[in-house]
Amino acid sequence: MPKISSKTNPKIKLLKKLGQKKYRTEHGLFIIENFVSIYDAFLAGHYPIEIYIDKNFYQKNISQVDEIIKKSQAELFLINETVNKHFSNLDTPSGITALYRIKTKDLNNTKPIIYLNSINDPGNLGTIIRSMLAFGFDNLVMDEHCADPYNPKTISSAKNSIFEINTFKDKNFEFLQSTKLPIYVSLPGKGEDIKSFQPESNYILIIGSESHGADKDIIELAKKKINIKINKQIESLNASVATSIMLYELSNKQ
Repeated sequence: MPKISSKTNPKIKLLKKLGQKKYRTEHGLFIIENFVSIYDAFLAGHYPIEIYIDKNFYQKNISQVDEIIKKSQAELFLINETVNKHFSNLDTPSGITALYRIKTKDLNNTKPIIYLNSINDPGNLGTIIRSMLAFGFDNLVMDEHCADPYNPKTISSAKNSIFEINTFKDKNFEFLQSTKLPIYVSLPGKGEDIKSFQPESNYILIIGSESHGADKDIIELAKKKINIKINKQIESLNASVATSIMLYELSNKQ
């Protein structure tokens, strides 16, 4: 097993850079530092190309790590605590980092699409992705103002569900302007209650930001407005919470 003990090693410098969106986009790579997510992704057939691990972690998890290495044929590198802290996005590094290629999957045209408008908090985005998978939605379109799905905080919230979602990045609402699918938009306090709402068999559901709601240009494109009835003492729900409720209700109508 090759050892890396220098923070100036080219591979370590790359791992450090992957903490920034522009380098993830440039190299088509991202990292995961949560072993449960790494192993669950492995069991689902999503393999890393490289693994960086410290000695103590390896000794405690040797059977599972060796299982991943054997089947995925990923390169394994031994690193020390100093090197791990240098590139890690965690306050306390986990002791393992897996490197993956970003793979794009086409949208499934036979299923509904969730469109996110200015969801710029990576934690909220990750939670939405996880909820999508939980309730059977796998098509995600994000406008240019959304957080990066491969941001470490997004990955932390999304867990291994990041591998199961079909994603597409839109710009200037071109996707919405060209679609023939009915568009529904979630608006706090306006439109039809999600509990009584009956969607068509295929559609696009738009979720806007918690602070500003959906863009007015998007609202004009919507066929219907829908909302979640909440106590009047609360102005609005967190975007990820509202989306989860919407997806749960819609999953029971498919």
